Amino acid sequence: MKPTLHLLGIRHHGPGSAASALSALQHLQPDLILLEGPPEADAILALAAMPDMRPPVAQLVYAVDNPTQAVFFPYTEFSPEWQTVQFAQRAHIPLRYFDLPQSHALALQADEDDADQADRADPLSLLAASAGFSDGERWWEYLVEHRANDLTVFEAIHQAMCTVREQLASTHPPSRLELLREAWMRKSIRQARKEGFQTIAIVCGAWHTPALTQAVKAKDDQALLRGLPKLKTAATWAPWTHGRIAAASGYRAGVQAPGWYLHLWRQRQSRPGANSTHDNPGRRIAVTWLSRVAQALRVEGLDVSSASVIEAVRLAETLAVLRGLPLPGLEELTEVSCSVFCFGDATALQLIHTPLVIGTELGQTPAEAPSVPLARDLEQTQKRLRLPPSAVEKTLELDLRQPLALERSQLLYRLGLLAIPWGERRQSSGKGTFKESWQIQWQPEFAIRLIEAARWGNSVAQAAAQCVREQLDSATALADIVQILSTLLLANLPTAVEHALRRLAQEAALANDTAQLMAALPELARILRYSDVRNTDTRLLAHIVQQLSARICSGLPLACASLDDTAAQAMQHQLIAVNDALQLLQTPDANKQAVSDSQTDTANTVPADSGDHIPTPGLSVPVGTSDELAASALLADWHRTLLTLADQQGLHGLLAGRCCRLLLNAQQINPEQAAVRLQFALSGGVPAEQAAAWLDGFLGSGGALLLYDAKVWSIVDTWLCSLNPKMFQTLLPLLRRTCAGFAFGERRQLLEKVQTQPAGKTTIPTSAEAFDPALAAACLPLISQLLGLQEESP
Repeated sequence: MKPTLHLLGIRHHGPGSAASALSALQHLQPDLILLEGPPEADAILALAAMPDMRPPVAQLVYAVDNPTQAVFFPYTEFSPEWQTVQFAQRAHIPLRYFDLPQSHALALQADEDDADQADRADPLSLLAASAGFSDGERWWEYLVEHRANDLTVFEAIHQAMCTVREQLASTHPPSRLELLREAWMRKSIRQARKEGFQTIAIVCGAWHTPALTQAVKAKDDQALLRGLPKLKTAATWAPWTHGRIAAASGYRAGVQAPGWYLHLWRQRQSRPGANSTHDNPGRRIAVTWLSRVAQALRVEGLDVSSASVIEAVRLAETLAVLRGLPLPGLEELTEVSCSVFCFGDATALQLIHTPLVIGTELGQTPAEAPSVPLARDLEQTQKRLRLPPSAVEKTLELDLRQPLALERSQLLYRLGLLAIPWGERRQSSGKGTFKESWQIQWQPEFAIRLIEAARWGNSVAQAAAQCVREQLDSATALADIVQILSTLLLANLPTAVEHALRRLAQEAALANDTAQLMAALPELARILRYSDVRNTDTRLLAHIVQQLSARICSGLPLACASLDDTAAQAMQHQLIAVNDALQLLQTPDANKQAVSDSQTDTANTVPADSGDHIPTPGLSVPVGTSDELAASALLADWHRTLLTLADQQGLHGLLAGRCCRLLLNAQQINPEQAAVRLQFALSGGVPAEQAAAWLDGFLGSGGALLLYDAKVWSIVDTWLCSLNPKMFQTLLPLLRRTCAGFAFGERRQLLEKVQTQPAGKTTIPTSAEAFDPALAAACLPLISQLLGLQEESP
């Protein structure tokens, strides 16, 4: 008796295909089922029947010697493959996977044919276009999903695929990998026939059914399969999510709405109540779905009544009839939800799109399932670094000069990039940059996050690098890219660092916003200054920093023009940050000299918010970029830009005062020049708001500067003492406004300092050696003429 083959062409993750396949299998009662999938998974099929197994799950097949070579085969509750497996185990029918083994496919994955297959035309889209549908998924839903138990549909699908493949044969020939897969399938069918199976059910993607009925000789398939490369592989189960099943995730066989398909499947599998005399599956699906939509909208604070649900169901059924559909689909239900529940505004529906349409289900695998390679790699790394996971919270102090501590730090940073916060950074005691303090505690949900992260790679380093690469590709803000780059350096991921540098260079070349350039520069300067403790080569950053600095200097005057109070406040913070960054890039000798100058001219350290860069004495980390980056030239350009800003007409007083202050701290202007600028900015002809803003910018947000900086105290004190009573009364409100921001303790100390120092006794430090009497005498005649003074006759 000749064996009978029954081809059940399905769509991956289609609930209608799953229901039709189940009906066909129950009707056929085959003695063997051949299922599309990797033969390596035969060894783990028994786990699918365990009570702890809950879809969505995925079969993971990977190369033992190189776990980075791996592939996932996802299943959901409504997947035809999953339901086929469940049916075979319930009915005790043997089931085999009959696709090309991944031991061969993984060895061939570098071939160009694999890329060619990704560009293959979508047969569903072609059929949908010929039938007048907007997309292939909607056509398939109409043809199959809405006719779940129609056994004749498989023959119709087979004929349609035969036609499509004939039309595409010349324009889109099959790739080598596809030819190998289908040859192996035919080989497996011949083997099953040889073993004596009589009724063989073949469940595979509808695209492959025409190839399985072709009259191809066995020797031709053998010749095609001869000499294939082979790797040692292993297989396991891994929890999966509906988000990974969605087409939006990039999954080639994904569906647009996994949550909706799960709803379809469960409603079709449910039975009407005992008192029901008529079961209308379409109405039941619409009623339950719209009820869920209404409930979700109520959670978001929208008022949706039961009467609105009834109205929406009737409208959906009417809309389906007008469109010639057997029952309302997701498109119809979404339209009526927007119309009835949201009064035409679809914004609220976006709030419930992910939990309902996509779904938030997370699968579960039994404890007997082998662990995924990523979890295994982490376990081995933890053992090697003598850092076992523990539920007890503890503090981990790391000295990065020790190799073991450095690797521990890199592991914690890499896990953080994968959204597995095993360790949280804490403020370390001491000033050395070689110290790190972590609070570590292992949480049970980290195991789930490891499985989620397994899609990025099968080792912690590979997964973190791939995850960050995608973040970098979507990032457009320079500051975001710089922050990612900083973390990558700490995590020691060289390939990802190179990608980050390329993205940084691309975005920096295109960025026209000076504020964005200024936001990116400080972190880059920090990386250049202190990264040597981790032995990372950051020389490539030097050129980018030079470009950013030059563009900031050229664009800053225009960026600071016509700013309101809020924008000026934000720009002041950026001015301080860039100023500190450029000072940070100075050579060790320059920093050492700056420390000496600061200690000579200042009684005590000025607070950080004042905008001064006070280098920290005793830093153990040398600067390694002085040869590549002319930091002094960058700082000189910056000082010239500050001078231009300080003299710019119409500049906001807050920025003008801050520029004067920064120039005074950098000794680019002397105290006399600063005093002249202050007197001019606070003169009677300047509006009070502008004068108050200038003083705020010059003094900063605290009174510590006046208490501890003798130069600034002398400048302000001398100016106040020079005011006449009328001018003093005029300027008193702006002085009160400025001092009101000082802390109470600072105001009290300022009062004590004034009381202990007689008025008019302080003088502005002068530079006598710079005074030229001859030049001064030459100016006197012109000054006398301007003032209308005449010399008395002898």
